Amino acid sequence: HINQQNQGGISMDTLECSDDELHACVGTLMKNLVIYSESPDVEVKERGFTAYQLLLSIGLNCDTSALTTTSIASKCRASSSMLTYLLIPEPMKPISAKAQKRKLAEGPPSPVSVQEWEEDVDWSAFSFLNEET
Repeated sequence: HINQQNQGGISMDTLECSDDELHACVGTLMKNLVIYSESPDVEVKERGFTAYQLLLSIGLNCDTSALTTTSIASKCRASSSMLTYLLIPEPMKPISAKAQKRKLAEGPPSPVSVQEWEEDVDWSAFSFLNEET
């Protein structure tokens, strides 16, 4: 269920799903992303694998029937700010297979220090990293 505030756009702040809807979505994704990660198309394979690994990283496993609807929904909601940070800022830009091969032939990019890389990361989106295990 999506509430539209602006006539032409959807505000992510008003996106609402019931626990049952989230459970159904996660079940569908976990079941079908594996198929996409086996695609002969490189981009489809990469995106399917990445999305599947993201779901695994937030504690969802292949057998969604082993988890309760409430636990799946709470895991999704708890990680929503991290996933929004990772997926919303810039749309994925497809790179043709020819360009990928050319980049591979050019060699690895210049090394970047961890400190330089961390400058552009909003670590507040990854609240789970502050939790002690």
